[in-house]
Amino acid sequence: TTADGLVDNRVVAICEDDQGRLWIGAAQIVSGGISCFDGKEFTNYTAADGLADDQVNAICSDDQGRLWIGTENGLSCLDDGGFTNYTTADGLAHNQVLSICEDSQGILWFGTANGLSRFAGEQFTNYTDADGLPGREVRDLCTDSQGRIWLGSGYSCQGVSCFDGRQFTTYTHEDGLVDTQNIVLTVYEDRQGRMWFGTWARSEERRVGKECRSRWSPYH
Repeated sequence: TTADGLVDNRVVAICEDDQGRLWIGAAQIVSGGISCFDGKEFTNYTAADGLADDQVNAICSDDQGRLWIGTENGLSCLDDGGFTNYTTADGLAHNQVLSICEDSQGILWFGTANGLSRFAGEQFTNYTDADGLPGREVRDLCTDSQGRIWLGSGYSCQGVSCFDGRQFTTYTHEDGLVDTQNIVLTVYEDRQGRMWFGTWARSEERRVGKECRSRWSPYH
């Protein structure tokens, strides 16, 4: 807790970097921001240190050792002890960054409140409903073992989408998703290549292997 040095008690994101340190993102109750735990003590960073905003939504450590932080008011990259911030003025789809993932090619993907952003190191490429994205909100992101990007639509109520680099394929309750409201909050691939989706109603599994491409299994 904050009594032990944590930046804030409402923890919303955790990731481990290439040095084995834990990075913890907090929503703003008292101060908000991020904490780094090296196994002994916490080091905290807030907007006063250069973070884009103290309301943190997502954290991701990339293959270059950089830390990416999605906040309510922009995207931050922590590298060599300093922050670089990105907003819509730099090409980001929206300043409210809700989710982050890195694919097998080192490309970073950012889910926002108004579309998906792709960042290959120089500039952002954005995807919206005009490109086939089913809804505005991208609540969670996951890259699978086949190199595809899975997107949970969150409270835009559009189910889950799979992007293969060319087009989006969307699955809703009509396709077997258990949640009648199509609210998908979290996405994960396990070691067997099965995709798991946490919905507003319950969690469920979708097998995406060649032998059972359309099987859905709900769990209460």
